[in-house]
Amino acid sequence: DISPEATVVQARAAANKALALDPGLGEPHAVLALITQNHDWNWEESEREFKLAMAADPTDPTAHFWYSNGLMVRGRFDEGFREMAIARRLDPMSLPIRISEGAEFYMARRYDDALGECDRILEIEPNFAAAYLYRGLSYVQKGKWNEALADLETAKRLDDSPMSAAMLGEAYALTGDKTRPQQILREMQVRAKREHVSPLYPAIVHAGLGDKDLAFSELGAAVEERDTNVLAIKVGAFLDPLRSDQRFASLIRRVGLPPN
Repeated sequence: DISPEATVVQARAAANKALALDPGLGEPHAVLALITQNHDWNWEESEREFKLAMAADPTDPTAHFWYSNGLMVRGRFDEGFREMAIARRLDPMSLPIRISEGAEFYMARRYDDALGECDRILEIEPNFAAAYLYRGLSYVQKGKWNEALADLETAKRLDDSPMSAAMLGEAYALTGDKTRPQQILREMQVRAKREHVSPLYPAIVHAGLGDKDLAFSELGAAVEERDTNVLAIKVGAFLDPLRSDQRFASLIRRVGLPPN
């Protein structure tokens, strides 16, 4: 609920100060790697910082976890899963790491693997919203609409975030229901008056509704403000309704991602 620019300056300054105090620390390099990856879209520099972080502290799972995410959004799935396996081995019970792996299975179009990982997470923590979210998204891709809508409704109830709302709105739109997505868009407009709502989220709903011009307008705004989740544009199935449009390839280039 805060714009990316508002936090990045503080995070970068804190990481650089930490390195000035102790150049041997790994965590500040991991933070700088994440910033250059998620905000600057400087992939070469982020690779360098991740390597420094992992060399300084090979036992820190977070650097491998974040690096894996960056590899996956670039479509480097084999490398990404190798890094995630290291993170899992270093911290096997971390739910953020485990759900990130589930999300990566979804991004890699390995929907049965995503469903299995989400099921295992929910056995550990039955109220873990992100597991319902990615299980629901995987059910969408398998055409299991009852299961998908049930999971996405639960995700929104447990975590009433713009992302959960957007994915739910798109799913309803893909079933042919236009009423619920329009309601969700109105709720986003109200929410945007009191907190930051990335343009990415209405874009997702408009994509489901088939309103391509509106979707691309909002996506362009999300790219302009460098929303972190825009990095999933290359691999995320939730943007498939827009993928055949020539404007989509242009957005991928603007994010600095390699073409398909």
